[in-house]
Amino acid sequence: MRKKEKKSKNQAISLPDNDLDLSLLLMGLLNVITITFLTAVIVLTQYRIAFSQKAAGFMDELMVMPERPEIRIAVAGGCCILLGMCIWLKRDDSVQGTAWFSVLNVLEIVLAVFLMEKLDMAYNGILLFVFAEILFYVKKSWNRLAVLSLACFCYLICNYQLISLLVPMNSFEGWVSFYGLQTEKLFLGIRTVCELANMLFFLGYIILLIMADRKENERILTLNQQLQKANEQLHAFAQEKELMGETRERNRLAREIHDTLGHILTGISVGIRRCGHSHGNLSGSSREAVGDHWENGPDRSG
Repeated sequence: MRKKEKKSKNQAISLPDNDLDLSLLLMGLLNVITITFLTAVIVLTQYRIAFSQKAAGFMDELMVMPERPEIRIAVAGGCCILLGMCIWLKRDDSVQGTAWFSVLNVLEIVLAVFLMEKLDMAYNGILLFVFAEILFYVKKSWNRLAVLSLACFCYLICNYQLISLLVPMNSFEGWVSFYGLQTEKLFLGIRTVCELANMLFFLGYIILLIMADRKENERILTLNQQLQKANEQLHAFAQEKELMGETRERNRLAREIHDTLGHILTGISVGIRRCGHSHGNLSGSSREAVGDHWENGPDRSG
C-alpha cells in the first residue's frame, strides 16, 4: 500500500512537467508549420513572379531586391534544424548548469532573430517559443520574471513596422498582394490565426508554469510539515528514552543499596551472634541487650 501511495504521489508531481513538455511540443510544431507556410508562400510567389509577365512592374514595388528562393529555403531550414539541436542538447543533464547552457540559450535567440529576418519579419512568434523553452529551465521567480520581461521586449521590437524604419525590407503583405484579393485575405488570415494560436499556447504555457510552481511549493510545504512532525516525534522519543534511562539507573542504585545494606546487616547480625557466644563475661545489662538482638535481629533482617 505504501509503495502504491508513493507511486501515485510521484505521478501527481510529474504531471505538470508532462503538461509543460506537451505544450512546448505543440508550440514547436505550430511554429514549424507557420514558418513552413510563410516560407512556402514567399518562395512560391518569387517563382510565380519570375515566370509571369508582371515581373518587372511587381519588382519595382518591392522595397529591396529579394534573395534567391533556394537560399531562403536553405537558411530557414538550417535555422530550424539548429534550433532543434540546441533544444535537444539542453536536455542533457551534463550541459545544464554549465557555461555551454547559457551559450545555447543565446544561440537560440540569435537563430530565431536570423530566421525572422529571412522571413522578412513576417512572423515573430518564434521568439515566444524560444523564450518559453528557456523558461522551462529557470526555477527562481525573479529570474523567470527577468526572462519573461526580456521575451516581451524582444517580441515587441522585432516587428516589421519598427524594423522596416531602420532596415529596408519587403513585407509579407507586399508578397501576397501579387495574388487576387481573396487569396491575399486567405494568406493573411492563416498567418493571423497562427499568430493568435501561438500566443494562446504561450499564455497557456505560462499558466501551466505557475501551476507547476504552486504545486511544487505545496509539496515542499507538506514535506516540511512532515519533517517537523517527525522531529517532534523524535524529540518526544528522545525524552522518553532519557526518562527510561533515569528510571533504570534509579532501579540499579536501589538494588545496589538494598544488596549492600543486606550484606552489612547480615554481617552485623553474625558479628553480634559471635559476640554473644564468645563473651560470656559480659555484664548483666549487656547480656540482656545481646539476648534481645539475638532474638529479634534475625527476624527483622528476614
